[in-house]
Amino acid sequence: MSGWIDFEKFGLEGLTLNNYRNYSKNSECYDIVVKINSILDISNGWEVSYPLIEQFKKSKEFPSLYAKFQTLLSNKPSGADESEIANKKKEIKGENNKRAVVSVLGLYNKGKSYVLSRILGLKLLSSFFEHTEGLSILLSRADVTEVLIGLDTKGSQKPVKNCDEAKMKDSEATERFLQTLSLNLSDIVLIVVDRLTRDDQLYIKQIKQTFRNKENIIIVHNLSHVKLNKDLEKVIKEEIVDCFDCKVKQLKDSAPYWYENDRTRHVVMACDDKDSESKIYSEAGAKMNQPTIELLQSWLKTAASTSLERFNLVDNITKFSNKVISNYLNQKVEVVLNTEETLIKTNQDPCIPCEELKYADIRFNLVGLISENPNTSLSRVSEDQDHYYVSLECYGYEIEDLDIKIEIVNSTKKIIIKSDLQRKIENRKYTNTIRDEFKTTHTRPLEWSFEFPILINEQDASDIKEFDLTNGLLHLTLTKKKVNNSSKLQKK
Repeated sequence: MSGWIDFEKFGLEGLTLNNYRNYSKNSECYDIVVKINSILDISNGWEVSYPLIEQFKKSKEFPSLYAKFQTLLSNKPSGADESEIANKKKEIKGENNKRAVVSVLGLYNKGKSYVLSRILGLKLLSSFFEHTEGLSILLSRADVTEVLIGLDTKGSQKPVKNCDEAKMKDSEATERFLQTLSLNLSDIVLIVVDRLTRDDQLYIKQIKQTFRNKENIIIVHNLSHVKLNKDLEKVIKEEIVDCFDCKVKQLKDSAPYWYENDRTRHVVMACDDKDSESKIYSEAGAKMNQPTIELLQSWLKTAASTSLERFNLVDNITKFSNKVISNYLNQKVEVVLNTEETLIKTNQDPCIPCEELKYADIRFNLVGLISENPNTSLSRVSEDQDHYYVSLECYGYEIEDLDIKIEIVNSTKKIIIKSDLQRKIENRKYTNTIRDEFKTTHTRPLEWSFEFPILINEQDASDIKEFDLTNGLLHLTLTKKKVNNSSKLQKK
């Protein structure tokens, strides 16, 4: 199956296909929902549902078998019509189109679903999007962005009901797993913030350290409570220009945007709703929102035109889950998708008793798992009490191709690993394997950096004693600088 959804499996063939596309543009349903409310539920399986297809098949727009048969008898398609239908089927299955996957991330209750629905051309019913369940997927329904697929996850730091230590860990692990999954499936990442906080800034920084292509990270400042233009200008100055050292840019007949030195982009949206007292629309929203949405659609469509990915989305979610889920658990498990594509679960013999699934001794940052194993490539940087461990995908390079530098930045140090050479690898046009982060940059030179929160001893690359490049993975061990507390007290 090469498409995003196997539509033939659901009986959406021929004449029904156009009906489905027309129906979808006026629906508020997600196309696919993978119900991952807890990683531990994998024992019984994560349910995969197709809400829009089920809703469509119950609607009057879905022709009965008799109606379809009568239509074919009375108006048999010509050769040209049959060719058009075949092309439509290929189009919706992703065989003709280059498509891009955009994920919408951010902390809890920042308006992620609202932003995604506006970009993808949905008529929003806000009550429908109050709680996003697991990983929710939208195939774009706006004509200008039919090349997009949207991934929507429940936000980070969502409160836990009747919380205890086990429930808190389960909630945190599941949120981090969903974010890691989204980042590894995505071509473009939108990070939605409202009024900027330190947690937002830390979250953005950690996303940048995980998702290498900074040009495809867009920060959406969804200022849902800002109605006046003068207030909007003040927030932009304080929370974008000053906090991110941004410069403004505006194309002709387009919304303004702000960009950082690393080419990360920022856009702004304001309140859309009527003021309950004055009964007037938000002047800031009227000025900024629609032009900003059109600018985002333009960027995402451009990104999609360069994408070569064609894969079954649910199958890829399964493959990636199988690759990383054991890092979270007390045992190794194999994850499979059933033939109906309705359940993702462990592949275990029901007759053989197995150990109850529990979480391993793991730690997290705001974005994902911090691995205790320095040999894993899941996280680029992990640490223990005395060391930092850097793991970086350098497939296609030899050790002598890499330029490794350590620089002093503010009161700490930064490691930079780069190469001006291109990777010595085969560049396949099509692939059905899970997306990895270097695949989208085959033709680009390597450049990666990380700023250490705690000072390290190493002054330059010659001081690094433990490093190797094996099977495309570069591993470095760096030593944390010991702080003499007694000398600090004496200075005070």
